[in-house]
Amino acid sequence: MFKSTLFWKVFILLGLTILMLIPISMVLDLIDSRNEYQQSVIQRVEDGTSGAQTIVGPVLVLPYTETVVQTDGQGISTTKLVEGKLHILPESLVIDANVNVEPRKIGIYQTQVYQGDSHFKAVFDAVGYGNNGAKIYGKPYLILALSDSRGITSTPELNINQQKVAFEAGTGSDSFPQGMHAEIPDSLLGLNQPVIIEFDLSLQGTAKLNFMPVGRTSELTMTSNWADPNFLGKFLPQKRSVNEKGFTASWKSSWLSNNINNNFNQYSFRDMNESRSRYSEYTSVSSEIPTFSTSFIETVDHYQLNTRTVKYAVLFISLTFVAFFLFEMLKSLSIHPMQYLLVA
Repeated sequence: MFKSTLFWKVFILLGLTILMLIPISMVLDLIDSRNEYQQSVIQRVEDGTSGAQTIVGPVLVLPYTETVVQTDGQGISTTKLVEGKLHILPESLVIDANVNVEPRKIGIYQTQVYQGDSHFKAVFDAVGYGNNGAKIYGKPYLILALSDSRGITSTPELNINQQKVAFEAGTGSDSFPQGMHAEIPDSLLGLNQPVIIEFDLSLQGTAKLNFMPVGRTSELTMTSNWADPNFLGKFLPQKRSVNEKGFTASWKSSWLSNNINNNFNQYSFRDMNESRSRYSEYTSVSSEIPTFSTSFIETVDHYQLNTRTVKYAVLFISLTFVAFFLFEMLKSLSIHPMQYLLVA
């Protein structure tokens, strides 16, 4: 067998194929290093502006203190005051977003930076506070949480039932460390009427924009000048129109479909001051909470295309060798191994 010409031909072809894997691996390493540098450039842009944004809210927060009686193993009872926060989700939430996307380049690398102007309108059930049995409720306030507060380009003005209120920095929440809050005017507390909140938010970010549908019914309409959107998340837009000038997309969701009233926090439904407000005990935010997500991608990612091409290099080399080998066998022509190497 070892004296057979055919055996040595096949052996040499296998050896040449393995030999060709060396430059292929070198090319892959080069592509990977360039791709890593591209990611570092994207990170530098995010560090200088702001990262991908996820908007949570608006949500009403109602602080409270509760008297709790605890009994130990010896039957001794102690009374403690426990502080907590109830989160009130809106009955309806409507968002209209207009996003302007611009490529930001550093050398030959680029990423997408956007500037978005969004109009929020949320309707909450009646809000009250005061003594309610074992709990004493404090003054409620509104929070709007963001992934990166650096993206806020101007301070929005909040309109609560036609009363103007200023937003303040911070949310006062451990689960939402970045964002802003606004106090609810005293004139709106204890009234058996819905609370209607409207404001405009100017926000910048990088590559991706997410809205959390916290409302019992949530609607989002987004328009943008970017012609290559990638719609992500657990809820795709119900309607979308994409052309060379940009896109328009609209989302709709409710608690029946996203179950966010259970996933956002651990909820308890209470009837306080004879209102229909729904409150949630504060715990922590689940990572499984759905969002309306849009990613502003590049039309062509050269490094991804090059990686895919190089991965097929072994197939191309093998097919070329097989074609010459079959030609040699069928035509009874002798092809020198050096010729195979030159072809490779």
